[in-house]
Amino acid sequence: MSTEHKGDKWYVENYKNCQEQPVVVKVESIKDSVYLERCEKAVIQIEGKFKSLTINNCRETGIVFGDLVAVAEVMNCKKIQIQTTALCQNFQLDKSEGITVYLSEASAEAKILSAQCSAVNIVIPKGDDSLEFGLPEMISSQYDKKAGKFKSTI
Repeated sequence: MSTEHKGDKWYVENYKNCQEQPVVVKVESIKDSVYLERCEKAVIQIEGKFKSLTINNCRETGIVFGDLVAVAEVMNCKKIQIQTTALCQNFQLDKSEGITVYLSEASAEAKILSAQCSAVNIVIPKGDDSLEFGLPEMISSQYDKKAGKFKSTI
């Protein structure tokens, strides 16, 4: 288990079985990036405005953060919950399953790119309640001779 700040990057690695006591990372600069790797059954709370977030190879982990300037990226993860409490306009999900993204009111129109993912749900606040949407896992593609290109539909 370690949290280390090197230059403009925070490395949060190998936290396991710490759901009762969240790991708190206090980001110092908007130029900082946070990299989470190999966390399992953990809760990570990131405080402060920062540039980017990368979550790699984590299992059954919850991540909560505020303002994020560029992108929150999730790769090779299973059963992750990621929540923004402020503004984050871009999420990128890759080779992951069982991901739930909780968007704040400010982030409700965020762009979410996903590739090779399954069981992805997006939760958006609506008053005192919330709306939950599943992202499609299957895309149908067919060549259109008239248009001279492939068309894909969900």
